Amino acid sequence: MPLKPGANPYKILDLEKGCTEKEIQKAYRAQCLKWHPDKNLDNKEEAERKFIEAKEAFDFLYDKEKRAEYDKGEEKIRVAQENYSKRMAEADGVRRKLIEELEKRESEFNGGKRHADAPMTAAQQAKKKKTEQRNFKEEIEAIRRQLEKEVNEEVRQKNTLMKAEREKHQKNRERTTPQLLVKWKVAQGGQDYSEEDIRKIFSNFGPISNISSAISKKERRKRIVEFEAGTNAWGAELETGDSWMPELTCEWIQPPVGTVKKSEPSSAKPSTGSNLEHMSKMAQSPCTSSSSFSNEPGFDYIVNLNVGGRIFATSCNTLSWIPDSFFTSLLSGRMNSVRDASGAIFIDRDPDVFRVILNYLRTKQVDLGGLKVATLKHEALFFGLTPLIRRLTLCEELSSTSCGSVYFCGMIPPPDMPLENLPNEKSRSPMYSESNESKKPSGGSPRHRVHSKKQSSDMSKYIKNELTELAKSKSLPDRDTEPLKVRMIRAHICSIVVAYSYFVCVYRVTEWNTYILLWKSPRTRTYVTHIAVNTKIAATVAERLVAVAFADDTIGLWHIDDEGKTEKKGLFSMNVSIDNLFFVGTQMVALSKSGKVGIWHSATQNWQAQDIQPISCYDTAGSSLILGCANGSMNHIDMQKFPLRMKDNDLLVTELFRDPNGDTITSLSVFLTPKTSACGNWIEIAYGTSNGVVNLILQHPETAGHQPVLFQSYNIHNSPVVRVSLNTAYLISVCSEYNHVRSWNVTRFRGMINTQPGTVPLASFKVLTLDSTDETTDKQYNHPGPYGDQDSEQVLVQRVIPNAQKLFVRLASTGERICTVDSVEDSPITAFCVHELDGQKLGSRLRKHLFCGNGNGSVQVWDLTSALDQFHLKNGSNPGHQVNPPAAANQADLIKTQLTQSPRSLISLSNYSGGPTPQELLDVIDDNDICCSTPALSRCPSTAFQ
Repeated sequence: MPLKPGANPYKILDLEKGCTEKEIQKAYRAQCLKWHPDKNLDNKEEAERKFIEAKEAFDFLYDKEKRAEYDKGEEKIRVAQENYSKRMAEADGVRRKLIEELEKRESEFNGGKRHADAPMTAAQQAKKKKTEQRNFKEEIEAIRRQLEKEVNEEVRQKNTLMKAEREKHQKNRERTTPQLLVKWKVAQGGQDYSEEDIRKIFSNFGPISNISSAISKKERRKRIVEFEAGTNAWGAELETGDSWMPELTCEWIQPPVGTVKKSEPSSAKPSTGSNLEHMSKMAQSPCTSSSSFSNEPGFDYIVNLNVGGRIFATSCNTLSWIPDSFFTSLLSGRMNSVRDASGAIFIDRDPDVFRVILNYLRTKQVDLGGLKVATLKHEALFFGLTPLIRRLTLCEELSSTSCGSVYFCGMIPPPDMPLENLPNEKSRSPMYSESNESKKPSGGSPRHRVHSKKQSSDMSKYIKNELTELAKSKSLPDRDTEPLKVRMIRAHICSIVVAYSYFVCVYRVTEWNTYILLWKSPRTRTYVTHIAVNTKIAATVAERLVAVAFADDTIGLWHIDDEGKTEKKGLFSMNVSIDNLFFVGTQMVALSKSGKVGIWHSATQNWQAQDIQPISCYDTAGSSLILGCANGSMNHIDMQKFPLRMKDNDLLVTELFRDPNGDTITSLSVFLTPKTSACGNWIEIAYGTSNGVVNLILQHPETAGHQPVLFQSYNIHNSPVVRVSLNTAYLISVCSEYNHVRSWNVTRFRGMINTQPGTVPLASFKVLTLDSTDETTDKQYNHPGPYGDQDSEQVLVQRVIPNAQKLFVRLASTGERICTVDSVEDSPITAFCVHELDGQKLGSRLRKHLFCGNGNGSVQVWDLTSALDQFHLKNGSNPGHQVNPPAAANQADLIKTQLTQSPRSLISLSNYSGGPTPQELLDVIDDNDICCSTPALSRCPSTAFQ
């Protein structure tokens, strides 16, 4: 989009010279948010003007060549002003010297004739004053003549250079010989064109130097008409011939360039079928170059444009009827233009899209011609066509609404920023020391947001690493520049906790699905790294414990009731970095990868921290805490008996199982089968290792004193397994290579895994995400999943890039797409959480909800239960149906039974994917204007606690 003449792009975007590209992008986004027409309904015209000015300034400054040329021009103006001031100073010096010399001569003359102390008469004083005024005027006039002489010399030199350039360009144009290819088909009655007929028809467009012999192929004829050099024969390509003769089709082999005066037309009578006489006269009349654009009424000339290699011919009035556009700047000379060999103005844009743009300028009507509205709007923004932009914006609003899709069911508005800080606990808490107070967050210097994707070994030779260059930028972390950005969301029963950079909000969900703010923490000294919540409902009153971990390795714990009354339970320290925070029942648990466990018991108000083996993953089941360790061991802590089961003031940690190969356990999933009258809970544990192996181990309730038994092993991943999920129907594993997902059907008999055949392969697909390398905590809370309870249908939530406005919700078992979630406020989705809200009304159904935190501080709520119902209704599937034939003797019988009872049960055995299509992926990346960089050429390591 062209910059208006006289406009200062730095002033429009509130920038200084020498600013970086990131500063330009940030300033442009700020201006767009400030002057967006939808946010300034009271002053929409000014907002639209400011919005377009910001776009013009951004396009201008983002173009390095234009920006350098503008800065160079500003420097020339400054040097010229300095030279002018210097000349004026020198002229003032000459004038002062002349005055001093005249005064000296006058004093000498007066001293020779009278005494120095003798007073002057009135006549002498008047004469002296008159002389001084005359001398001063003569000096000023001399200086003016000198300056005028210098300016005239500069103008003469510039005119000489411009004249030489015009003469050179005119000679090049006059040497061009236009050549026109004329084609026609002989009529059935034998009517044909002779050379004389062709000459009579096309002589109206200019003098013809030669006509080639006819080239015949059956009934088809071709001739080449060559005009004299420099003839402006535009319009000849539109000639159709005589009405009673075959129709002519013409196209330029060498288009005409230049505007020499046409000779007198021949005396031959023009052809009857030619209706372009007026156009040919206008085309062959002398015309002005594009640099001498005029706005006089009736003034017009033909303009030749080379757009992406295709020649377009139009008029000046057609291009310039919209003021302050790209074309008015181009034709008025305010914008530099490049010409091709034929002299046409070159514009490096898509010719197919430009054809629609040009037709709109000609007819003022929009014909999309199969183009996307977004593509045409992008070109209209580039050319600065405001009326067309408004029409296309209205077309886009037909399919968009601020009320969301059918699955949108509510919103939590952004809170006000807290002004006060948390009180300094250093004087009251022994857990704060000077080392803790001055300790900086891990990572040293501030980290910066870039985007990376998990590496595939097969593609490593095609990918280059860009993280080194991007890490050199020195912008502040977005937690400092975006304090209202939602970082983490956690939910339990009817409580929702939303974490921002430096404060936390706690909400209560009412039985009418409304959200009440119970508590907002004061602003913290350091940013929030982890949150956890536990809700306990007694009768009609709910009480909740909220835990918050901070960057200084401390944990704050609060008790909040339904009335919003808050009681601080304490401030605890691990003295190591906290990698995860959660509740097991009413007991708060904090874990560190270095091998430290911290537990707070609600009954005894006791805090206990203990060192064990380095921890790589965890899972909970009932009152049990299962820890996967880096040495391949799996440890068990019974939280129900804590702190009674303690030995020498230490937690009683029992080794439950050890991996046969000694590999690091990177992910865990514990499943407890329902208790029956015949037996207790079976313990089923699925875990993944750093070598990509997924193992399934079982423990019978009667063998509780013995270690679990290895049931099945799957060596199917080439990268560490970062997440695994075992539920009633499926076994799902996710590895670190592009979030590659493998799933199996789990067959059960009376709630326990059937040993014949046990599991059947179901699906293999990828959930591509571009992660942020500077927010490792956010990745733990916003990974793709699986999400959902073990006895319900689990889902995957795919966010392609960290600041995307779109989420893809997919079935965890097959990867099929359930629905797409689009942010209703055009604000990026920065955090999300899947939670099943307990039905507080009698007989109400548990409903699965997706909570999406946005960059503006709000939280949008989406109904995934309705989306799943619509998905199963559309596909004719039964979500509760599972094939568990007790008599299936082998895998072939099971597959045959599945095909008989559910034709869709094996659809995901093919390479089916419900994620974004390639076009959707490119649209998401283009809309967010990101740089897709790649990590180092090794596979992504396992991320603990995902």
